Amino acid sequence: MRIPRDFELPGRTAIIRREGNRLILEAAPADSLLSALEGLPPLPAEDWFDVIAELPIEPVDL
Repeated sequence: MRIPRDFELPGRTAIIRREGNRLILEAAPADSLLSALEGLPPLPAEDWFDVIAELPIEPVDL
């Protein structure tokens, strides 16, 4: 049986487990932070430019 494309998971590996009469299929956790970030869609540059332009010029005490 093939899984419908609408249910496609990110990454190349998945975990299958049984809960009662159900089979649960989920994406396997990323091996590293870098591989997790690679799986995210890119952010549009325009959205960040406005935020960066509004940052204060003076030093900020955190």
